[in-house]
Parts: sequence; C-alpha cells; structure tokens
Amino acid sequence: MNSQYSVIERAQLEAWFEQDILPKIYVEVRKARQRKSAKKLIQKSWKKQFPDRATNRLRLKSFGPKARFFVHLPYQNTMSRILLLAALLLLHSATIWALKPSRVWLATPESLGLNYQTVALTTPDHVQLTGWLIEPAANVSDQHTTMVVAYGDFGNMSYELYQAQALSAAGYRVYLFDYRGFGHSADFAIDEQRLYYHEFSVDLSTALADARRRYPHNRTGIIAFSMGTIMGTEVAATERCDFFVTEGYVASPQRLVAYQLASRQKMVSLPAEAAAYGQNAPRIRCPWLLIAGTADKHTPLADSVAVVRVARWRQRRQVLAFEGGHLQGMPMLTEVTFGDKYVREVNRFLAVGRHG
Repeated sequence: MNSQYSVIERAQLEAWFEQDILPKIYVEVRKARQRKSAKKLIQKSWKKQFPDRATNRLRLKSFGPKARFFVHLPYQNTMSRILLLAALLLLHSATIWALKPSRVWLATPESLGLNYQTVALTTPDHVQLTGWLIEPAANVSDQHTTMVVAYGDFGNMSYELYQAQALSAAGYRVYLFDYRGFGHSADFAIDEQRLYYHEFSVDLSTALADARRRYPHNRTGIIAFSMGTIMGTEVAATERCDFFVTEGYVASPQRLVAYQLASRQKMVSLPAEAAAYGQNAPRIRCPWLLIAGTADKHTPLADSVAVVRVARWRQRRQVLAFEGGHLQGMPMLTEVTFGDKYVREVNRFLAVGRHG
C-alpha cells in the first residue's frame, strides 16, 4: 500500500472536522488489488482519530477503471455543498502526470463563504477563459498582494478552493483560473498522454496581466503546484512577476517523462517548447520560494535545492522543506486550520521581499 495515505491519520481529519467543511473526499488507488487495503487504512485512520464515531457510517464506493474511492464522511450537520478537497486530490494527482481535465466544478467560492467575482478573460490568441477572483477575508488585514494560482494536470480550478481559502484567510487576494480545455474555459483538444501544452503558459500570462491591471498597486505574483510550475517558470522568466512560489517544482520535463516510462511503463509526450525549458529558471529575477517534500519522488527536494545553489547575486531564492511527499505541503504544514503554518511561511518569505 502506498505510504502517501498515512497523511489521513492526523492533521487533515482534525482540521477539516474543526472547520466543518468536509462532506466527502476522493482517494485514488492506482491498482485494483489495493482497493481493500485502502478501505481498511481509511477506516483505521478514522478509528484512531475519532474513536467515538462509528466507522459503519463511513461509506466507501469504488468506481471507474482506476478504482477511486468516494468517501462520505458523516457530519452532525449534513451539508448540501459537495467539494472535492484540493488537499487530497493534489496528493493523488501526482500519480497521473498527464492531462486529466474535468469540465465539472465541484464547488464555487460561495460554497466556502468566500467573497469573490467571476472573471472572463481573452488570451492573445482569442481563447476565452474563466476565472474566480477571491478577496481577502473580511476579518484580516489586506496584504495588498494578489496570488495567481497555476494548478497541476488534473481537474480544474475548483479543486484549489481550500488552498485559496487558506490564502484568503491570511489577507491575500487569490486569482484562480481554468486553462483552456479545463473547467468552464473554452474548448481545446487535449491529448491525455501529453504532460502539458505551451498554450497553458499563455493562459497563465493572461491571468497574471489581468490581475495586475485590476490591482495595479498590489504585489502580483504566481503560486504554482506540480505541472503548474512548468507554466509558472516559463511566465516568471519572461514577464514582470513580483514573486514566485512553487510546490513540487518540475526541474526537467524530460526527466519526468523518463521516470513515467521506467516506473509505470507509461508513454507521455512533450510539446516542442520543452526543449528550451531548462533556460527559464536562471532568468527568473523575482523572489522565489520553493516548497518541497523530503519524500517526493516525482519532483525531489534536491531539484529545488539546486535552484537555490546556482542562484546569482540578487536572485533571492529559498527552499522550504517539509516531511512528506509530492504536494503534501498544506496538509502537513497544518496546526489549527488547514494550511495555516504553510501560509505563515509564505508570509515570512514575502515580508522579507517587502521590507528587506
């Protein structure tokens, strides 16, 4: 059984129950024979953290060719909103590493009580995109900082809502958007054996420019996850970006494709632009925080450390390491509410850029 499921045992369950925000979660299992062991582990995790709550109220249903479990977690107050929790989905998107877009939003910011507006974007190549601009929480100081989110290869922007909520609660303005072919953005022919498309960088660039236009006096930068770090790196290297935060930084798309072939016998293709990808990181001038897990086999901590080691004078770069695997940063860096310690570390890094 993959050790990534051990994360269920502590901070995630506790934080989600405290906030009364978790109606159900997905757990993806790559091999059918792992279904029973996954179910047993979830039940064991439940008993360990909540011995007073019967596990017979846990309903697990496997579905689809990849044997995902759909887990309904009981609440005292059953909620109508249904949200695919970004924290777990991001954990399991690491097992995909090829495009798996979804057209269905699993929730909207309103589901979490977030103040937002829906935005419509048009890229330079005339593609229509949809986004959500989420305001800082009402009870905190406005950081006057806009974070444009570049997510990974799976789902759509609704899967990032809990990350957005954590950032909003710290006073950040969060700009979510869907790449072309994802969510409610315009149609785009996607080969699901492709790692990414260069056009997604055009989409990110469009969102970044729109965020800066709307709030010209804000600091405006990118926070990118997994495959989204590829687009983030391309955009941060070529355009004005006040800061860059990455988790699960992809240092070499070619090496990632080779790893997929060797470990999973899976053929994944790359766009032609990937040949020049390695030239981007040295060109990024803005402050760059690289967040990485010590147990990440897909985008190893060593790759993020290498970026810092080769930094030139006046290139401010820093690594934030946590104990965990690929994209487990927010759940593992949780103390009271989801991702609170994670966001505090981001705050600390950006504060140096502002005052230092």
